[in-house]
Amino acid sequence: MRHLRSGAASLVQIVALRWRRAQLRMVEAGFAVALGFVALVAAVALAVAAALRLVAGIEHGITRATGEAWIGKIGAGVLTLALLVATVRLAHGRARRGVLARVADARVPRNRK
Repeated sequence: MRHLRSGAASLVQIVALRWRRAQLRMVEAGFAVALGFVALVAAVALAVAAALRLVAGIEHGITRATGEAWIGKIGAGVLTLALLVATVRLAHGRARRGVLARVADARVPRNRK
């Protein structure tokens, strides 16, 4: 009977230790997610700041070249929109080629003799 109690106590200790280990892993995963979120927010903030600086630079350059502030604003807007459209078209083209390549690979029979 003494051995049975000792075995049960050991089992309880093992279960408690594994539960603590699982809790620690959950806390570590939470910190990793939080760190990833902070990095993502920082990257988005940097991208927005860079885009604003780009637009301001384009606007300033066009204004200096033409001498009219309203032309600089319109020109900066048009050029920024053109850059955005070009970026989206490039990304769409790459994604489309990737999908078409995967579809073509899926249609090729593997065991052809």
